[in-house]
Amino acid sequence: MEKISGNPAIIKKVNKDLIKETLKKFPKSTKPQLAQKVGLSLATVNKAVEELEESGEARCLGYIDSTGGRRAKCYKLNENFELILTVFIQAGHYYCAVLNMDGKIISSKVHQHQEGSWTQELYGVIDEGLAGCDGEKVASIGVAVPGSVNGDEISNIPTIPQWEGFALKADLENRYGMTVVVENDINAATLGVHNKYTATGARNMLFLHIKQGIGAGVIINSRLHKGRHNFAGELAYMSLASGANGETLEDTLHRLHHDRGAVIKLVAELIANVVCVIEPDLVAIDTCYLSEEDAGMLKQVLSGYISSEYLPQIFIRPVQDLIYIRGLFVLCMHKTQNSVELYQ
Repeated sequence: MEKISGNPAIIKKVNKDLIKETLKKFPKSTKPQLAQKVGLSLATVNKAVEELEESGEARCLGYIDSTGGRRAKCYKLNENFELILTVFIQAGHYYCAVLNMDGKIISSKVHQHQEGSWTQELYGVIDEGLAGCDGEKVASIGVAVPGSVNGDEISNIPTIPQWEGFALKADLENRYGMTVVVENDINAATLGVHNKYTATGARNMLFLHIKQGIGAGVIINSRLHKGRHNFAGELAYMSLASGANGETLEDTLHRLHHDRGAVIKLVAELIANVVCVIEPDLVAIDTCYLSEEDAGMLKQVLSGYISSEYLPQIFIRPVQDLIYIRGLFVLCMHKTQNSVELYQ
């Protein structure tokens, strides 16, 4: 994020970004309403909106009903002015989708990995995605990978050993000349799940991905929490009372996974530990070992560890492709709309 102070051109950009973000949250806003919401003068808003309309980034929807004075025009962002291309990689497949700024999927396609270079193959997936839409409108690319992402480099990615230590983000930015976001797949899913459950009002959330292995993502104050070294959510390394001496949580799961009751107890114990640390409003679980009907039993067992007043909402539901796409979309939107930070 670029930090600036006092540069008129950058301040003008910041003002425009504020108005764009406000129009996204409050479509059909008038100029006076925008001025009130963003705290800028009406003259500044008038000029910014005119420029956004001239560039095609915003469009006028017509006049609102009059309350006695002059009828005012209302505006919204042009959802098709820019596009976002996302790719998430899972189980030997590339899931590619192009979305407009409202998050509507314009096109999508699944590609299967063949033998050879993963990087060259990813280029082909992205190139085809760009060719299938107005590529010049694509403002950013988001890629979710089954490994850790530390700065620019990927690590702990056993399914794609070619990318161990590879700076994929920098490589894609050099090739395509646009903003690129590369993120761990579970973190992308976490953002997608949180976005899905926005209506619940949950600001703190734990996402558990419990299948062959255990992955987790943490949302604190509606923001993805990754930790100093992106290690937050690595719950597989935990050791719980249900485990044998020195056994990690993942080892315990592999030993007990045929016993549904034991899995429920293990997950309840895990959630109880997390509740004591971050007290999430919501726990969303994607697992092949339990079903939606097990949520009630899980909550009952959990109440044996902690008081009912501290129990979070619990959902056990499979995470579909759209959730990963939605998470990457959220990441790309945040990156493109928050590229500048003011400081004093």
